[in-house]
Amino acid sequence: MLVLFCFQIYQHLKYYTNPSEQRWIVRILFIVPVYAFDSWLSLLFFEQSYYVYFDSVRDCYEGRLFSHIIVSVLVKIESFKGKNENEDE
Repeated sequence: MLVLFCFQIYQHLKYYTNPSEQRWIVRILFIVPVYAFDSWLSLLFFEQSYYVYFDSVRDCYEGRLFSHIIVSVLVKIESFKGKNENEDE
């Protein structure tokens, strides 16, 4: 699963033809490798109680991701709104 998401990120970056849209898609897809790496580190350092710090970093990234999702939806709505206004004229 992780390989699939990394491949999708790679494909979006390789064929970067629509930057305003693909920037948000890559940011959203990047959550899977971040979660996987955080989970691995949490399991690796569970005995030393470092997992609390890793989870805090992950939660901050998750909050930032949700704001990116909201902005990407708003950008998409705005682009549809602009296309519909041009068709009316």
